Amino acid sequence: MASRVARQNVPSADAVEVVIEQMCQAGCKTVLQKIDAMERGEKIPECAGLGQDERHVVLHELKSIMAVYGNVCRL
Repeated sequence: MASRVARQNVPSADAVEVVIEQMCQAGCKTVLQKIDAMERGEKIPECAGLGQDERHVVLHELKSIMAVYGNVCRL
């Protein structure tokens, strides 16, 4: 039973994807600001329910997404 409870507290890959999608919807300027904050070790509200490993995945994915755009906002 304890392992079942522990699993319920671990965010799924879906939760990570939802966080990434929500952050991307906020726009590239916001994403760049969140990346900077996360790299400084700040905890951002969007990742409050995620563990350290999941936050690392979010940061890596956001950096990969922004790299496609040359890490700049063109709007």
